[in-house]
Amino acid sequence: MKVKAGKDESSPYAVMWATQDMGQRFKRLGITALHIEPQYTGGKKIKTPGPGS
Repeated sequence: MKVKAGKDESSPYAVMWATQDMGQRFKRLGITALHIEPQYTGGKKIKTPGPGS
């Protein structure tokens, strides 16, 4: 876990730290490119990212 409080798990701060760690790990493994599709909210195909995506 990157944050201590449960309420902060979906915050941009936690995502920033998690992606930095993932990037370093992927570089060590030799992965140089990654395609990421953001998680959108459901319903009527709204294209605004949901919380924690």
